[in-house]
Amino acid sequence: YLISLCARLQNTENRTQRIELRKLCGYLPLALKIAGSYLGATPNIEIARYIEKLRARRLEILRERGDDELNVEAAFALTYDQLPPTTQLTWRLLAVFPAPFWHTAAAYVWGVEEGQAQDELGELVRYSLVEYTAGDGGQGKGDRYSLHDLLREFAERRTTDDERRTTSLRHAEFYKDVATEAKELYKRGNENVVAGLKLFEQEIAHIRAGQKWAAENLENDADAARLCSEYPDAAVYVAQLRLSARENIHWLQDALRAAKQLGDKSMEGNHLGNLGLAYAALGEVRRAIEFYEQRIAIAREIGDRRGEGNALGNLGLAYAALGEVRRAIEYHEQALLIDREIGDRRGEGADLGNLGSAYYSLGEVRRAIEYHEQALAVMRDIGDKRAEGSILGNLGLAYAALGEVRRAIEFYEQALVIAREIGDRRGEGNAQANMGNAYKKLGDMNKARELWRAALAIFEAIEDPNAERVRGWLSEG
Repeated sequence: YLISLCARLQNTENRTQRIELRKLCGYLPLALKIAGSYLGATPNIEIARYIEKLRARRLEILRERGDDELNVEAAFALTYDQLPPTTQLTWRLLAVFPAPFWHTAAAYVWGVEEGQAQDELGELVRYSLVEYTAGDGGQGKGDRYSLHDLLREFAERRTTDDERRTTSLRHAEFYKDVATEAKELYKRGNENVVAGLKLFEQEIAHIRAGQKWAAENLENDADAARLCSEYPDAAVYVAQLRLSARENIHWLQDALRAAKQLGDKSMEGNHLGNLGLAYAALGEVRRAIEFYEQRIAIAREIGDRRGEGNALGNLGLAYAALGEVRRAIEYHEQALLIDREIGDRRGEGADLGNLGSAYYSLGEVRRAIEYHEQALAVMRDIGDKRAEGSILGNLGLAYAALGEVRRAIEFYEQALVIAREIGDRRGEGNAQANMGNAYKKLGDMNKARELWRAALAIFEAIEDPNAERVRGWLSEG
C-alpha cells in the first residue's frame, strides 16, 4: 500500500527501510497513507531520517499516553509537526466538521476567500490529512472534503477553547444559512421542493451539529442564543418532513428559551405556534391549543397579522380534531379573512382546505369539495407539493363519501405519488390507509389489508396516532 503511494520508496533499493516504515505504522492503511503522502510531498527529507523521527515520536506518545493506537498517532503527529504553523491551524480548525463539507464552508469557517480555501485544502489533500471527493455540481456547491474520524479526533485534541468557540459559531452560522436556502427552495414549489429537501438531507449532519452547539451554549453566549432561536425557523417546512416530531419539539423548546432570553417576541410567537403543530402531530391536541392561544396573544400584542392568521387556522384544526366543528369553522373563516387581507396565498390555500375538511366532517360533502377544489388551485399555483398531496387525499375522502370509490382511489393514488416524491411519510401513510378503506368498500379485502399493513408500518415508525386506528381495521378485517 505504501509503495503505491510513495514513488520514492518504490525506487529505493533498501528493502529494510520499507519493512521498518510499515512496522512503525502498524501496517495500518491510514497511517501508511499519511507517511507515504508526506514523503512524496517532501523530496528533501531523507527516508532514513523520517524513520528515525517516526520511531522517536512513537516512543514519546507511548510514554505520555500508553495509547494502543500509537502507530497511527505517531504518523499523524510527525506529519503535523512538520507543517508550517498556519497550515497546522487551518487543518485543526476543520475538526468542527462532523461530515463531508464544501470548500465554501471551510472558507467561511476560516474567514478567507473561497479561492484561498481551495488552495489550502489542496495542500492538505496532498499530505493525505484531508480526503477529497469530486462532486457532481449539486446545488452549485461543487466538490467535497472530509477528515477521517481518527484525524478529526487528533485535530480536535489540539484545538484551543477560543479556536473551538470561533469555528463552532461560524460553522453554525453557515449551516443555518444552508437550512434557510433549503427552505427557500421548498417555498418556490414544484421541482424546487425536492431540491430543497435534497439539500437539507445532504447537510443534515452539519445542520444538527450547528443547532446542537447553539442550544448547548445559548445561556452564556448571545450569538449562540440568536442562532438557537433562528434554527427552527430557518428549517421550517423541510424540517417538518425530515425531523421526527420529537426532535422538532426539542429544537423548538431550545429556540423558545433562546427567544425569551433575547426578548424577541416575534420569534417567541413563531416557536409557540410551531410547538403547537408538533404536539398536534403527536395527537396531544389540548396541549397544542395552549400553545396556539399563547401564539395569538403575542401576535395581537405586536401586531403580527400573519402570525395571528396562522394561529387561528391551527386552532380551527385543533377544535375540529376534538369534534367541535362549528367552532373550528369560525376560526378558519377568521383566518381566511386575515390571509386574504394581507395577501398570504399559502395561508389562504390552507384556510380553504381546512374549511373543506370541516364541512366534510359535518356531512356537507358537496360544499367540502368546493372548498377543496379552490384550495387545490391555490396550492398548485404556488407549487406547494405537500399541501397539494394533502388536498388530493381529502378530495378522495369526499368522493368516497359520495359513493364514487373508483374516483376516490384516483385521488389517493395522486396523493401517494406526491408523498413519495417529497418523502412525506405521514402523507404516504394516510394515502395508503385511505386506499385500503376504498378497496374494502369494493370488496377487495386482500388489497385493503396489504395497504393497511403498509400504512401501519409508517405510522408506527413516525409515532403517528393514526397507528392505533389502522391497527383496529386490521384486527377487524
